[in-house]
Amino acid sequence: MTLPTPSPEEVARLKGRLLWFALGLPCLLVTLFSLSPWLVDRAKDLIAVFAVDTAWTGRYYTNPDLEGRPAEVREDPVITFDWGEGPPFPGWEPDGFSVRWTRSERFEDGLYKFAFRSDDGLRLYVDGDLIYENWVPGSFDWGEVERPMAAGRHRLTVEYFEDTGIAFVQVGYSLVEE
Repeated sequence: MTLPTPSPEEVARLKGRLLWFALGLPCLLVTLFSLSPWLVDRAKDLIAVFAVDTAWTGRYYTNPDLEGRPAEVREDPVITFDWGEGPPFPGWEPDGFSVRWTRSERFEDGLYKFAFRSDDGLRLYVDGDLIYENWVPGSFDWGEVERPMAAGRHRLTVEYFEDTGIAFVQVGYSLVEE
């Protein structure tokens, strides 16, 4: 049995499919952008629409008041820290520090639950609006706040300070099932 010889169009289509599977999306995007100046002009808009922060940006201060320039800045995948009676970084004092975490995230339309625990102070903001504040020294605080969120991108900010003793903070959020 002899297999038929594919036409040049079929060969080109097969090569395109193999290239897609072999090199993935970046190759496809380069090909599309090279063929269409219109896509090149809109690349930044496309990237902005689909970009999602993968981490919180943590700005760490050596004072409890979030004052001055941060001594350390790093990407934290989640806000879940239990430093105990130790410092957040080697060489730091174990008490009297603060952190401001920020991220931008796309939300679905709905009611969200923001849950947290901390020792000592904590503030939560959505789009600059303060939705929770317990900015006082003290031991273990645990709670949650429900907030309706419109579909789209929202800016989240978490502020934390450690006074003395044990230091921990944890913050998360999820869509409330209806």
